[in-house]
Amino acid sequence: MLMTRHPIYSLEFFSGIPETILKSIARDSHLRTAVRNQQVITKGSLGDELFFLIKGRLQVIDVTEDGRELCIYIINEGEYFGELAVIDGGSRSTSVVSIGDAELMVMSRHTALQLIYSHPVLAERVMKKLAYLVRLSSQNRAMLSIQNPYQRICTVLTTLIRTLPGNLKIIELPPQQSLAGMTNCSRETVSRAIGQLLNTGIAEKDRKTLIVREPERLQHIVQGKITIE
Repeated sequence: MLMTRHPIYSLEFFSGIPETILKSIARDSHLRTAVRNQQVITKGSLGDELFFLIKGRLQVIDVTEDGRELCIYIINEGEYFGELAVIDGGSRSTSVVSIGDAELMVMSRHTALQLIYSHPVLAERVMKKLAYLVRLSSQNRAMLSIQNPYQRICTVLTTLIRTLPGNLKIIELPPQQSLAGMTNCSRETVSRAIGQLLNTGIAEKDRKTLIVREPERLQHIVQGKITIE
């Protein structure tokens, strides 16, 4: 019988870690599934686990004082999350919800801390992730201060760009409700903004993916040099 390779071997976070350690982690961790719109982490709950997304996409959300749900950022396959509460022992600062069906690897706080403290390369990766989250928070505050909603939407879209072989730039679109929450816009405004990108030839749509044909023009919108209204 063929043995299924444990998903831990596909996670970039553990690259360079000896296989004996990986086998031990695989034994101490467990796999979990989530269905669409399932809450994986609840804000205010105990932060006693570190999560790795094996398959699917998740959104990190928070709720404003007036009850509006904001999507802070998207978690993609191969990424980990929940590290802040694991490190300081505090409660969860945000919630995490599955966009579609998802598969996760879950590690106890004890195991995660032991690994991070024992392997400097993992500690460095966690520090870089925390630095990224601080920068993302600053960028979000700056983005939300932009008055033009189309400019806000394009600003967020540029943060979602991935470059494929051949320098092809794509954006895997999150649900419109998530993008609306990230930009403090209505779903209708998000739809119109994406429609304008398509109409002007800046992007093409392939199902749930935007192919960015003119990234420089998209950047000019972000910089306020041109508009698409």
